[in-house]
Amino acid sequence: MLGDSPRIWMDGFSLTHSHGTGISTYSRGHAATLRGLGANLGILYGRPMPRLKDATEREVRFSSTPAPGPTARCASG
Repeated sequence: MLGDSPRIWMDGFSLTHSHGTGISTYSRGHAATLRGLGANLGILYGRPMPRLKDATEREVRFSSTPAPGPTARCASG
């Protein structure tokens, strides 16, 4: 059924918190429900980027290897 289902993307930031306000629990439950319904679910992860006016510099910074620490990635499940 995954091939027939639309791809649904979720913001993964709220899934990364082990302690917090309850949003991570809500997000995990939401993801589990979507998967249970047969959704083709993708989770987006990113990293903070400064607001830059120069489009070329924005692209270079986004595409460059991130500094040590949290990594940018896209996970699908």
